[in-house]
Amino acid sequence: MTPELRAQIRKFAASFPDLVQSKIAEHFNVSQGRVSETLAGYRE
Repeated sequence: MTPELRAQIRKFAASFPDLVQSKIAEHFNVSQGRVSETLAGYRE
């Protein structure tokens, strides 16, 4: 996962705070675990 993709995921999640992580993952074609790690600040 690139730093750019991480930034896009964070921005998208901030824009849609009620959207569940699994839907964010579908949108970016990544696993829900990667979304969780990105939003929690892991794997920088």
